[in-house]
Amino acid sequence: MRRLQAGGTECPVPVPTKLTNEDMVFLPLPSLRGGHVRLAVRVLTWVEGRTMSDVGSDEVRLELAGAFLGGLSRSLEGFDHAAAHREHSWDLARSLDLRGFTPCISDKRRRKVVESILNAFERELLPVAAEGYLEMGVIMGDYNDANVIFRPNEASDAGVASPEWKVGGVIDFGDMVYTWRINELAIAMAYSMVSSWATADNERHCVDAAACVLRGFAATYRVGPTELALLRILTACRLACSYTMGMYVWVLGGWISTGHGLVGIGRV
Repeated sequence: MRRLQAGGTECPVPVPTKLTNEDMVFLPLPSLRGGHVRLAVRVLTWVEGRTMSDVGSDEVRLELAGAFLGGLSRSLEGFDHAAAHREHSWDLARSLDLRGFTPCISDKRRRKVVESILNAFERELLPVAAEGYLEMGVIMGDYNDANVIFRPNEASDAGVASPEWKVGGVIDFGDMVYTWRINELAIAMAYSMVSSWATADNERHCVDAAACVLRGFAATYRVGPTELALLRILTACRLACSYTMGMYVWVLGGWISTGHGLVGIGRV
């Protein structure tokens, strides 16, 4: 997070402890099951503003979010950390792991849609990745409208032709992982397809939303022809992951909204 902030990307950063100047401490905290559990505890700085899910999305804000993500990707270029080299269920490079969860999808038609996406991933994308054509690196991994912070644009208040809102920062770095760097954009495009603007009207908006993010991102960071050709599959994989894992949680007795994820899958 400090790497991002140093590169001009506003985000939370750890507040060092007063006694030891550490970013994180481990404390034994009471457990509901009795006894204590040792947890990592840290305090982060506050990023002022409102989430995009709160202010609402539209063509301009989605493109601004894409441009901000391009800057974030540029800041992460060359960054690596041992903790990012991990197995993570939401890593798009591990999309075939979803096959172990598709039985949780009771609707046969919907399960077939997810399976077709995974088959395309295996058939069309994995051979390209195996040849080393996809750049690797650490990504933020969860760029969605609940994690993108907007602030009022002062230039707009001054009468200058400018959007009413501007991107003020990004939060939530719990999904960082070392993977294909193009996954960052694919994840953002997938979530844009189930944003408030994309789902409010008709099918055209769903794809348009992803195009807005792509247009903004490409204006601030590179997208190679190979990666561009694979974005459709990777975006569909993220939607498939969101829907499938949502159904898995539901089977376990939890609840999660999965309907929009399926809508997005169908329109990719």
